Amino acid sequence: NEIVNEVYNKLITNGKVMLIGSRGIGKSTVATYIAWKLLLDKQINSIIKINKLDISDGLYLNNLINHSGNNVLVIYDPSPIEAYYDPEAMQTVEHESIKNTLKELTEVKNAWVITVLPTEEITDELDVFKNPTINVNLKDKEFLKEVIKKYSGCCDISDDLINKVMNFDTYTLVAKYVGIYLREKGCKDSEKII
Repeated sequence: NEIVNEVYNKLITNGKVMLIGSRGIGKSTVATYIAWKLLLDKQINSIIKINKLDISDGLYLNNLINHSGNNVLVIYDPSPIEAYYDPEAMQTVEHESIKNTLKELTEVKNAWVITVLPTEEITDELDVFKNPTINVNLKDKEFLKEVIKKYSGCCDISDDLINKVMNFDTYTLVAKYVGIYLREKGCKDSEKII
């Protein structure tokens, strides 16, 4: 809730926010949650998710926003859906494409913009696009325990298992799959997971 509130408030205040952090920790989920919250609060009427923009796309996007008359949220998340089950898929995203898209997003008017970038993609030349930035860090024992519980249906999750999950860079994604494994094993064999 702290991260969601921080993102929400910065987005309302500044109109743009960039979520950064390691892959697989929940940045895209936070962006989706914010989108739903904005919809429920009737702050926006439309959501546009983009993977990249070139010059003609940027012009089209601005025209679409200007002519729609709606309050619009644009979410830029270059991670393909495959990145959630195949980390190598993120390597297909070209750094130059990210840089060009961020440049085009600075030209987007009359819309709120959430950018989601893995820390691994941030370079010095992208620093000009990083304002305001929120470093998403969900490495919290209680949070990860709840993720495992939700996916597994198990009530008793050991601190030792949570500590092992926290050793991974993609801790939230690992917690999800630990939960799925435990559900399949009937909440047994937790020592064999990691």
